[in-house]
Amino acid sequence: MFAGWQLILFSLLYLLLLFAIAWQGDRVARKHYQARSRPWVFSLALTVYCTSWTFYGAVGQATGGGWLHLSIFIGPILTFIFAWPLLRKIFRVSKAHNLTSIADFIASRYGKWQPLAVMVTGFALVGTLPYIALQLKAVTMAYDVLTHFPNQPLSNQSSLTPIFNDTAFFVALALAAFTILFGTRHIDATEHHEGLLRAIAFESLIKLFAFLAVGIFVTWHVFGGFTDLIGKAEFFRPLESQLNTDNFTQGFVAQTLLSMLAIILLPRMFHVTVVENAHRNDARYARWFLPLYLILFALFVMPIAAAGLITFPDGSVEPDTFVLTLPLAFNNGWLALLAYIGGFSAATSMAIMATVAVSIMVSNEIVIPLLLKYRWEKSNSHQSFGQFVLRTRRLTMLTLMLLAYLTYRTIAEFNSLAATGFLAFAAIGQLAPAALGGVIWKGGNRWGTAAGLILGGFLWVYTLLLPTLGAADLVSGQLLNQGPFGLTWLKPTNLFGLSGEGFFSQGVFWSIGCNLAAYILVSRLTPQRMIDRIQASTFVDNLESKPLKTSRLWKGSTKLGDLRNLAERFVGNESVDKAFAEFSNKRNQQPLKNDDPASIELIQLTERLLAGVLGASSARIVMSSALQGKEIKISDVISIVDEASQVLEFNRSLLQSTIENLSQGISVIDQHLNLVIWNQRYLELFNFPDDFMRVGRPAAEVFRYNAERGEYGPGDPETHVQQLIDNIYDGESHRYIRYRKDGSVLEIQGNPMPGGGFVYSS
Repeated sequence: MFAGWQLILFSLLYLLLLFAIAWQGDRVARKHYQARSRPWVFSLALTVYCTSWTFYGAVGQATGGGWLHLSIFIGPILTFIFAWPLLRKIFRVSKAHNLTSIADFIASRYGKWQPLAVMVTGFALVGTLPYIALQLKAVTMAYDVLTHFPNQPLSNQSSLTPIFNDTAFFVALALAAFTILFGTRHIDATEHHEGLLRAIAFESLIKLFAFLAVGIFVTWHVFGGFTDLIGKAEFFRPLESQLNTDNFTQGFVAQTLLSMLAIILLPRMFHVTVVENAHRNDARYARWFLPLYLILFALFVMPIAAAGLITFPDGSVEPDTFVLTLPLAFNNGWLALLAYIGGFSAATSMAIMATVAVSIMVSNEIVIPLLLKYRWEKSNSHQSFGQFVLRTRRLTMLTLMLLAYLTYRTIAEFNSLAATGFLAFAAIGQLAPAALGGVIWKGGNRWGTAAGLILGGFLWVYTLLLPTLGAADLVSGQLLNQGPFGLTWLKPTNLFGLSGEGFFSQGVFWSIGCNLAAYILVSRLTPQRMIDRIQASTFVDNLESKPLKTSRLWKGSTKLGDLRNLAERFVGNESVDKAFAEFSNKRNQQPLKNDDPASIELIQLTERLLAGVLGASSARIVMSSALQGKEIKISDVISIVDEASQVLEFNRSLLQSTIENLSQGISVIDQHLNLVIWNQRYLELFNFPDDFMRVGRPAAEVFRYNAERGEYGPGDPETHVQQLIDNIYDGESHRYIRYRKDGSVLEIQGNPMPGGGFVYSS
């Protein structure tokens, strides 16, 4: 119907149009904020959730699973209607901590632990590559259909096609180029990409318009409306068998659950929903706009599927292509071309945003920390790292797109669009216990999170990925059919004999269910570090940052110039000068000088600037490395603790990064004589029982426990306890040495804090 060069020309013209929209959007954003249009642009950009899987694959699934396809629409609608308060909480937490990705979010919640950020990034990568591969498959499939119709191309043609003759390869390169041009214009990963977002919003309009046009054409032009279409469909046994109620329940719950999680946990969705949410008014229309958009999209899925089965009853046409082949079958080439552009929009918008989001994670959590550690150790010069960060991110984008193409050649080509999409959804679903549990339950810690991810990831590979690879003949059929070592009860598709809802449903519930169980169980059985409790409080309680009434200085040796030089190496002079000037203006202070001692607030500001470029966990590494060169004395800890009592949500983490690196055991008691904070070394010195140490425990109970074990020497334990309490009330520093039963010598020093309370070092 169409020549190949024609489709290539239309595709290139469409990409040039996107380029123009993105370029103009960036120009407008540099001049002023678009208060009126921005909420609509943001809401439209959220529909990047609708990919080629929705455009083509939903129709294909409707022909083979009946109403089962509705799960991908119902899930997000349920999330936006019933879980909106939870989403808003995630917005606020992410903005407060300057988080750049879902990996950054989870790692920050569980103590800014770098290995956890790497683990989450791995899941995001594994879950995203098949999804991008799906988009490449869709574009290639659409190209082949329009150039070969009415003849159908060979189903596995691309596996035989040389790379440089493969349409998907050049699509991947074109998308990589576009993504690099408009996805890395800013060093700060939290700075929104106005031009890119406008291009994605435009694509959202195009794909909806194209799908509705095909649906209206089929329903009212080819047939006589919904009633006529359904009436004729009843005469076709293949369609009738697909619409029975048994198939409606088959896997419906599993797919709906995954769709509910995917709308926020998919890397591209988290990036658009959270990172690109630059203003408090951006999301004011989103709660009702996205459900309405999905309802309009879902309206014509079943009519198109029914029309396809009626028009091609012999099964000669792939159901995933009905959106394209129905217009062609009724001699409407221009509508078929519009459908091609609509599918191209759905595929490219997803691939672009997913590549941006995942490249930020891979570069910030894996590549940059490794390279940064080497360069940081080898060089003390204050050279700019900004271009280094950008080059790393761009190279990561290109690598990701090429890996997605490789995934397309090995996996996606041998599975339907829906099957590949749900495989990716199930991988991303493994992040749900850590991410959602992190803003609901304070008891979660890094060990529980890691255990859940490892167990859930293993079961995802075993019960879902292996059967998918088996379809491509990449896994032994003996393993899939007979189980390892002939143990049929360990078959990946029938684990422990529970196969009532098919291998996909049982794989989803085994992997996510065991993930959640391990997250809860291991978190309860392992002690929480101090920073776990701190971050749990800031995420679950969602404390908001409030400026101090007074800005006391940290009594350490860090100068403002040290912080400025550190930030300029990554962020650039202009951004640092602007941030420091705004900080000074908000507090009506005199212009900051490089020789001024750095306040706690300025240290926080610097870490937030670095987090916007490197991610929270990497920023913490850089700040810790920079501050470790300074002498940190107990008086400095006292100052930081006193500040932390006023700006809890940020300064606690700073206190954590300070005292966890000390060789001394540290505990802090507030003015009400309650325990508020301690480090791991303190727990090791006194060997407290599990769950004994908790925030708010009276100091007298801690003293009594130690006194009864002889830690304070011979004599009545109550006398020792009262003496320690009296010292606190007197507000006097005290120091004493104890000779312990095991032969060790323990020196304990207590120092009062200016605002009340005591800091003990052992």
